Amino acid sequence: MCIEMTTSDPTICLERSDRRNFWLHVSEGTFASFTGVLLGGGIIMPILVKQLGAEPYILGMMGSISGLAVAAPLFFAPYIESIRQKKKLVLLLGVGQRIPFILIALVLWLYSISTQDVTAAYLCLIGIAFLNLAARFSSSLLVPPWMDLVAETISDTDKPRLFGYRNGLSSAMGFFSGAIVSWILAAVVFPNNFIILYFAGFFAMVISWLLFSLVDEMPNDYQPKKRQPAGVYFRELAGVLKNDYTYRWFIAYQAISQIGFVAMPYYAYVAVAVHNMNPALAAGAFIMIRQASNSVANFIFSEVAVRLGNKPILAAGSVLHALAMILAAVAPTGSWFFAVFFIWGLAMAAIQVAGAPFSMAVAPSGRRIGYMSLSQVALSPVSIVFPLLAGWVIYAHDHRLLFLTTATMMAASIFPLSRCQPANNSSPKAVGNE
Repeated sequence: MCIEMTTSDPTICLERSDRRNFWLHVSEGTFASFTGVLLGGGIIMPILVKQLGAEPYILGMMGSISGLAVAAPLFFAPYIESIRQKKKLVLLLGVGQRIPFILIALVLWLYSISTQDVTAAYLCLIGIAFLNLAARFSSSLLVPPWMDLVAETISDTDKPRLFGYRNGLSSAMGFFSGAIVSWILAAVVFPNNFIILYFAGFFAMVISWLLFSLVDEMPNDYQPKKRQPAGVYFRELAGVLKNDYTYRWFIAYQAISQIGFVAMPYYAYVAVAVHNMNPALAAGAFIMIRQASNSVANFIFSEVAVRLGNKPILAAGSVLHALAMILAAVAPTGSWFFAVFFIWGLAMAAIQVAGAPFSMAVAPSGRRIGYMSLSQVALSPVSIVFPLLAGWVIYAHDHRLLFLTTATMMAASIFPLSRCQPANNSSPKAVGNE
């Protein structure tokens, strides 16, 4: 729909609608990403698990449970791909993504009025794990149609800027929230402090949902094909792995990177449990340091990606992640983790800016949802098995072994990344110049 109905030039009307959509996507993504900053698994969840008295392998089990949701999109892909306008579907799935945050706050409140013994703690953890699974289920279904909508409404040039700006702004908000988180965790009794944080995250997600509802889903030339029987659809999609050379390398890059990512939730856990850092100080300081570097790097990387392409940015992200893991492995004291979180913020920015545009460019137009769904299913063994394996390695062996192994995997991911090429519907600039 035209934003300025009085204009006589439809090109001007379309440009204004494009700009409006761009800033609405930036705004809604800022608040959604802010919730990830506030409650993401890298800092708050490990400290929550530690304060409930659980061993590190429990954190790995929770990651594995939430990983069960990754196969969901494939079963719904034939239906989602046959829908031309995706906005209403994304809004509906967004409700299911947000409700678990308020329910986790309720579970923590029930724990607060219980006997707070070992049984109550593990029941609380079970409740949180399955609510995270519910949120991950809705999110897994939501991401492919949302990314397809963004791909159709945002130009290739603006895609890196979109993800850079939204994550940069959310990181800036996260920097200031770090001081607030530190104060809440120190001043408010456990678990009421975490209840407040989950309420804040839910509120930010509601704002994100409302802003997305204002996005103008403009008509496009793409005509979705008629919905196929599931068996036919899945056989065609399975052929992608056999026939699409670039996509196979893309899956390999994602799988190796995912193995590396399983170490990240243990940075804060090791700092608190092994190096005896104060949980409130660690949470606040780590959030502020990580988000400060992440905010600045998002804006820088987004402009670099426009000029050089997304592939060099992703390669830089892999190198930075490996460096952070090596530093965490050799850290003699908890103070070294301030540098770990600074580098982690830089590495996250590279992935945030270039990851989504890269995956959009690899998948051909009209089949993005199927490709993205197939990616999630192909990566499901990694998402389910390796978080649990990471927790076991720390519990039974040593955190150094985990961090050095994952650093090696992050460095190794650069090779399959170098083999990826854009699909025919995208320019080489969309992925990265060879």
